[in-house]
Parts: sequence; structure tokens; C-alpha cells
Amino acid sequence: MWGQYPPSPYNWLAGADNVLYYRSASLGTNFVLIDDTQVDYAALNMNAAPMDASGPPMPGGGNDGGTNYSGGGFKGPKYGSNDLYLQINLDTNNPGNVDLTLYGATNGYWELLTKTNLFDRQPWSFNEILYDDGTTNTLSYPPVPDVFPPIEFFRAVSGNNVVSISPSPYYYIAIEPDAQGLGAQNGLFTISLQDDNPKDVTVLYRVSGRAVPGADYSNYPGTINSNFIGSVTIPAGNQSQTVTVQPFHDPKIDFDEPAIFTVILTNGYVVDPANFAAPIIIRDNFDSPYGPFSIVGTNVPAPASIDYHAPKQSLLIGVNFEGQTTNFALLNTNNVLSYWSGVQGLQGEVKFTTVKSALGAFTNGDVYFDNDSPGGIGWLSANGNTWNTNWCVLTNETDPVQGSVYIDQTGVWSNSLLAVTSDGPPEYSGTRGVWRIISQTNTVQLARISTTHLEGLLTLSNDQRYGPWAGKLLTGDENEHVIYAINTNGVSVPYFLGIDPDAFKIIPATQNLYCVNYVDNNPAQSRILKIPSAYLTNYVGDILVEQSGEASPNPALFIVQWNGTNAFNIWTINVPTSWGHFEGVTFAPIDLKPV
Repeated sequence: MWGQYPPSPYNWLAGADNVLYYRSASLGTNFVLIDDTQVDYAALNMNAAPMDASGPPMPGGGNDGGTNYSGGGFKGPKYGSNDLYLQINLDTNNPGNVDLTLYGATNGYWELLTKTNLFDRQPWSFNEILYDDGTTNTLSYPPVPDVFPPIEFFRAVSGNNVVSISPSPYYYIAIEPDAQGLGAQNGLFTISLQDDNPKDVTVLYRVSGRAVPGADYSNYPGTINSNFIGSVTIPAGNQSQTVTVQPFHDPKIDFDEPAIFTVILTNGYVVDPANFAAPIIIRDNFDSPYGPFSIVGTNVPAPASIDYHAPKQSLLIGVNFEGQTTNFALLNTNNVLSYWSGVQGLQGEVKFTTVKSALGAFTNGDVYFDNDSPGGIGWLSANGNTWNTNWCVLTNETDPVQGSVYIDQTGVWSNSLLAVTSDGPPEYSGTRGVWRIISQTNTVQLARISTTHLEGLLTLSNDQRYGPWAGKLLTGDENEHVIYAINTNGVSVPYFLGIDPDAFKIIPATQNLYCVNYVDNNPAQSRILKIPSAYLTNYVGDILVEQSGEASPNPALFIVQWNGTNAFNIWTINVPTSWGHFEGVTFAPIDLKPV
């Protein structure tokens, strides 16, 4: 119904005499402008029928703005030279885009705000700022791109200064003090004005993120109220004010939790669209200089994957992924690394999985791996004495299985061997495959996803603790920054959580986490890192996602937990970028000591 656009508090029915509704002939019959005295909206694709112009629409039973309204219809625009309004027209030079011109502007800054959906109750997105010097009262904004979801609503606001916020380049990480109050490091961010200010300017900001004010940190000056809103006053004659974020001691391991400070548009200023939020990381105080990590293995030659091998009670590592000699090595509890089996000469990243228990027809300790040929999967016996590098070929698959192989532990996928394919010769574009391997000669494609590169595999039980991921298969594309959840019918849903996924694991109780740390400038001296199980006690049963650091600038581990309502909670475990990147993680019931 037209009476729903726009919703309260911009209800045009409350002041219909001052509201203008009209079509733009150049934009087509499904483009409607709704203007009121406070804000200009453009609503796209509202499926309206042709309008009459017999007067402003009134409440009624119709929904087309025509004669179904008593005296209804749409009124043509009647703007004067001093009126403030946005004009929207097709951009003839950029098909699919629109130009916006603001008329009636006065001296000062004007910012175009955008929103795709008035009903999502989220803040407007900041867009380009233009300055009006009072001579033309006309400002032309650049073309608005045809993005997805499409931008449907626009608003112009004015201000006499531009506010920006940014974290300190040196103190964007706040480190908690230890139990004795030692070792703390405060975080800092700065709120700045673009121009001189003749009088005090109070800037409001909203606090969000996993870190909780008053529990994880305090901030000065200003206080945070019950709605998580704080303020900073920049005195007259000054152009900036620094805010200190002071972390509190917390005996619980939280890993990296962000505190995000976002400027609120108010008090006569506009907000720099490139610097409207400052993330400060609240980090645990670890005794080790490596944070929660210790080094348990060194001089691992060009590793690309890792898993626990139960019969050997050792870590099995895929090594020498460019075809140099043997492709598997064992790291035992005495920190001794040794080559294992005669599998050698494999090109590309050696991704594999080991059988952890005798599920179905699988033998405990057997290994299944990609052989770098299109759809090719190899097999290696539990004792390492027998193998078949061409054990299975996925039917008509054109990409190698360098994405991942994995054995379903939940039963949702019949405890089958599963595989995802990665980009590679002869196809670097197009689609990637998700497969179920029932036997050597019986393979079923579960899904085909139009994406660059699939990597990582995990199946989840139907436990509702996983929210929309319950009963799904997880895989992802680090290049596209997306996690895919796929159901048994092959339907995939993308999730963009700010993670570039490379591997997925369920966090078990009392098992240590081991990670491949690939040393970029010296692959032959790569390392194996460990996080003790004690650090992960509060997250048993949650999902661990490894971000390699190849597609994004930083290697990291993420703990992902459904909040039970409508979103995922995420904790971050970072490592220094100077360490190189991650190439796989595994949990194991063995304890390797630091070297």
C-alpha cells in the first residue's frame, strides 16, 4: 500500500498537503519519487500503475495512486527557486546508473546519504560530501552505481564541518593488564574536524563490537550511556581530540575482541565517508611473546596441509607441494619430523584427510588426497606401505580437488567421503564442484557453485546451536571472502562474515590445536604452531575457521558461534604477518612440547 512508503517517522499521510509524489518520465513508469518536508526518497521498482494528477493521494483501498483513492492520484512537482530538493535522472553516459542533483543548497557542506531499505532500521550510509559556496545553490553528485542490493533511498543533509574518526596507527591494539596490573597497553583513537571551529563541537559516537564497555574496557573522556553512545567535545580553536581506550584485566581467554567506535551524524556536522569508524582491538595478555601460540615443529619443507594420524599418534603433514621428493611427513610427540610413505612427485597443494575411526567402509588411519589432476583422488593405506594415486576420478570434473577432501562425521551425509574442487588448469573461471564419493566408481555431484575457488570442508550435525548452518556442509572461497552453507539438496547460501576461509574445524574438548605456519620467504623452514586446549575451553563445540592470509593481508583464526537469535558471534586469533601465512589446521589428542 502506498501508505507504507515511507514508514514512520516520515509518514506522508500526516501532512499530505506538503508532500509531492511524481514520476520521472526519463526514469520509466516504475520509478516513483516521494518527497516530504524533511527528506527526499527515491523508491525503485514499486510496480505502480500509471498515475493521474488529480490531487494528492488520500487513504483508501487502492494501491495504484489512481481513481481507487477518493480524489487521489499523484501531484506533479511544484518546486520554486528557493526550495530544497533532489532531482534524479538517468545517467546517459553510464547505463543503469542515475545522477542526483541537489537544488536549494545553502552555504556549507552537504552529504548524500544512501539506504537500500527503509525498514532495516540501520543507519544511513555516508556518501560523497560536496561544499556549496552560496553562489549557485546547486550541487551535482556523481553517478550512483547499479549495485546489489540496489540503492533505493537517498537523503541530503547539511553541516558546517566534516568529522572523521581513526584509530592510532601505533595503538589500535589495547592489551589487557595481567593479574598484577602489569603489561597493559591502552588503545587510542582520534576524532578530528576538517576545518577550524570558532566554538566547541560535541561529537557523538556509538560503540559496538564483541568487546563490552565497562566490562572489557573503559574510555575517556566522556561516558558510555545505556544505549552505548558516548561523546567527545573538541574545544573551540582545536581540530581534534584523542580518546583513550583502557582495557581491564580479564582472566577469561577472549582472544581478540573489537571495540568499534562509529561517529553519529548529528550536532551540525557531516561525517567523512572514508573515516567514520575506528576499530580498537582488545587483546588478551599472554605470557608468551607469540601470544597463545608456541612453535612445536621447525624446518617443515613447503607444507600445505595437516591432519592427525591416529595409528601413528603423530601429526601428518602434506609437504613438498611442488613435486620435490616425498609428499607426506610425520611429526611425532618427540618433535621429530620424518618422511612417510613412498607417495612423491605430486604437484600443487597436497590436501588430504585421514580416517579417524572405522566409519562405514573406511579403515582407521587410511589417507585420501588430491592428486592434482582434474577430479583425481588418491588413497594411502594406514601403514603407509600401499597407495594408489589414481584411486578415484570424479565424473566429468574439470578442476583438481585441491580445495579439500573430508569424511562426514555426522551421518547427515551418510559418513561419505566429500570433496570440493579448486581453480586450476584447464579452467580458471566458471564454477566449482561439491562432491560425494560413495565408492571408487560411484561419485555424485552435490552442487555447482559459480565462484573462483573452493577450499575447506566441514559437515555439521542438525544441532540447533549452529543456527542456519545446522545439518549443512560448509566450504568457502577466500578470494571472494565468502562461506557457503550447502544442504543435502545441493542448495548453497553465501555468508559474508569478514572471513576469508581456508579450513574449517569443530573445536573438541581437551585436544590441542596445531597449525601449519608457511614461512613465505623461506618455505623449507616452515613451522608447526600449537594452541593449548586450555585456551579453547570456553569454545568447545564451536566452529574454528582458518584464514590463510594469502587472499587477505593477515593470517588469522576465527571462532564462530551462533548467538541463538539472529547472528554469529566471532572471536579472532591473530598472528604477526611477518610470520608468513597459514596452510591448514587440525586438532589432536597429543601434546607436543615447544621447541
